[in-house]
Amino acid sequence: MTTTARPRIFVRALSFDRGAEGAGGNHHSSRSEAPSISERESILASAPIWDRYIGAGASSSGAAENLFVDSRDVDALREFENMPDESVAELVESDKELAVSYARALWKVVQNITEYSVVRYAVTAVEALLVQDLSARASLFAGLDNRDSFPLGPFMRLLTHEERYIREKAGYIIAMFLSVHPEPKDRLDTFLTWACEQVRLCGVEGGNSSSFSSITSLMVLLQNARTRKRFLAHGGVEKLFKILPRFRGNMQMLYEAACCLWMVSFCKEAGPSFDHSAINELVSLIQSEPREKVTRVAFATIRNTLANQPEREQELSEMLLSRGTLKVLQQIDRKRIKDKDIVEDMEFIEETLTNNYRVLNTWERYEQELLTRKLRRSDLHEDKFWRENARCLEKNNFGYLKMLVEFLDSEDDETVCVACADIGQFVRFYPNGKVIVKNIGGKSKVMSLLAHPGQGVQKEALLCLSKMMVNNWEFLR
Repeated sequence: MTTTARPRIFVRALSFDRGAEGAGGNHHSSRSEAPSISERESILASAPIWDRYIGAGASSSGAAENLFVDSRDVDALREFENMPDESVAELVESDKELAVSYARALWKVVQNITEYSVVRYAVTAVEALLVQDLSARASLFAGLDNRDSFPLGPFMRLLTHEERYIREKAGYIIAMFLSVHPEPKDRLDTFLTWACEQVRLCGVEGGNSSSFSSITSLMVLLQNARTRKRFLAHGGVEKLFKILPRFRGNMQMLYEAACCLWMVSFCKEAGPSFDHSAINELVSLIQSEPREKVTRVAFATIRNTLANQPEREQELSEMLLSRGTLKVLQQIDRKRIKDKDIVEDMEFIEETLTNNYRVLNTWERYEQELLTRKLRRSDLHEDKFWRENARCLEKNNFGYLKMLVEFLDSEDDETVCVACADIGQFVRFYPNGKVIVKNIGGKSKVMSLLAHPGQGVQKEALLCLSKMMVNNWEFLR
């Protein structure tokens, strides 16, 4: 059983600020790749009274395999009780047979005992054992489950446990095992289905801490190239990009989500997922001036996206240029950046963009903005632009006009406002524009926005409707 190589500098990326960032005032706190030391010690300091469980699961024939735990299991569990990490490392190294017995005993506890306090202790102990040296210690559990190379079954069941802490630990443990050996495929897919649903829930208002902790589990899982490809197949990248804005007030969660995207960017198959909207989010992330560790991962992701897809270099460069990335790069004071990798990535990106630089005309800039699916107020939305370019919306059977109508349903208020304004401008400057907008359902959508909770949206919708309902707009100015 071999371990797939990890992405370059991943260990350094994870250890940049291990568990230091809090939730930034948010109601959900985030875990880093390691469990909270004080929390772990508190739970492990209160070991269950194991004698209570010896023989509790025995069948009428007394078959040993049906026991919850037996006396040998209890001996192994007690041997490791209240032992500091350094001593655990020494004992695992010096007595492999005892270490395997300890792993088997913990697995049997998770498999057979349902008492919350006992399960809580067991999953904490499994995590503590694995996290110190995952690649070496995962093998201690190999073959315990008749179905899997690693004993995923009991932990998979815990993903729906009533207690949040147990769910989180189960997800993290499964991610560790699958990052070492992503088999069997059906178990990997089941876990990814769960993880992607948790990522989706992160974007839902009031998403719980269990859904946020799934990002931490993904940081571990995606170290393996095979799991990254399966994550792509599950639409995970698109889900991560969708929730990035949700984390802007939580630097640690933003960092962990960005790390996941960075790891996937090593995958050439990820190319289509890094589209206009994705590039837009990455550049917006950099422009928000987050902590240096977040900036580092964002620039590294953009660099990977460019370097791994030379056939898309021109297209990707134009996406980045249209978002003003070159100007952003030139405005950053590199002397103040402590991390040399950030500077190297910035130089690579700047050189690539400079080599592919060309001045985009105003319509090309507008097309690029439409493809990001996020509109922002600029000279592209003023009278002069529309007087010159209204007829360009005829292309592809008014495809771009239909996009503007679609944007009226956006969750981003500024996009809705600008879309309303642009539809109004089209009505002003395109012959019979009112009829065309009405026929594609634009007028009814704009009318529905009069009841929008945002006053700015209401105002733009009213202005847009005014343009549709009068023959000479200039009299209303």
